[in-house]
Amino acid sequence: MEIPVWESQGYVLRPAKADDANAYFSQNFDPLPPETARLTGCKTQFTREEVTGYFAR
Repeated sequence: MEIPVWESQGYVLRPAKADDANAYFSQNFDPLPPETARLTGCKTQFTREEVTGYFAR
């Protein structure tokens, strides 16, 4: 079965891979923007282990 990949205007959308976890943490949670925490009602800090563990599941 072929994994779907969408490409348009220099962007690529594909399913996440386990190797993406550290970059996902760095780009989105290190640090978590305060406004994001406020609007989503989540805590203001996450550890790398929390995020990468969740990402891996």
